[in-house]
Amino acid sequence: MSEETDPDVSSRRRLANQRNARKSTGPRTRAGKTRASRNALRHGLNAAIVDDPTVSDGIWRAAAFLQQQLRSGTAEAGALAEACAQLARVRRAKLACLEAALEKSGRTSANMSDRAEATSVDRIHAEALLEAAEELLKLDQYERKARSRQRRLLENPGIW
Repeated sequence: MSEETDPDVSSRRRLANQRNARKSTGPRTRAGKTRASRNALRHGLNAAIVDDPTVSDGIWRAAAFLQQQLRSGTAEAGALAEACAQLARVRRAKLACLEAALEKSGRTSANMSDRAEATSVDRIHAEALLEAAEELLKLDQYERKARSRQRRLLENPGIW
């Protein structure tokens, strides 16, 4: 039943919903649409890992090994090797994020000479760690997705 035919929805509520719907239609400008189209590519972690030439050889070698060890088909072994590689890629991105925060903090603490600078550096350390924490939270969703896929593949009885 839609809002138009639902007697419990007041006309004020219906008008408010229509106003809100008009506001939340997504980006309207070309620049906004371009920016939104790149949201999933920010980290590059949604890209298919087998398309990455630096990783694909390793995935196929791991898949061949897994196929022998697990006595499974090529597709299952390939999917499991890809899931493991994806998980490793996300963890490397998280490590790079932490290293960048430590690098940023380390540069500033080396230049410290008095107490006023120390307070300023403490603030810079905190800002760097906060930035890293926000980035790590974003990367967590990719790690959860990769771990879930890996777990699902390992729980498949056909693979063993």
